[in-house]
Amino acid sequence: MAESGYNGVVDIDYIVSDEGIFPVENNARFNGSSYVSMIVDNIEKLTSPIPYWKFIKIKTDGNKLNSVFPFNCNALPLYS
Repeated sequence: MAESGYNGVVDIDYIVSDEGIFPVENNARFNGSSYVSMIVDNIEKLTSPIPYWKFIKIKTDGNKLNSVFPFNCNALPLYS
C-alpha cells in the first residue's frame, strides 16, 4: 500500500488457526481499534513495550456499542 502512495492509518483483521495466521480484511481508515492502538502507544511511552493486545466487545447495560477499557489505568497520565 505504501508503494502505491497510501499514507495513513491501517488495520488488518486476521484469523489465527492451527494452519497459520491469515489476513482477511484490510481497513485503510481510522476505525474502532485505532483508539485502542493509540492508548497502547501512550502506555508504552510511560512503561515498556506491550507485545500484544486484544480488542473485544463486552456486553453491558449501557447504551454504547463499543468501549475501551485500559487494563493499566495507573500508567495513563492524569492530564494531557
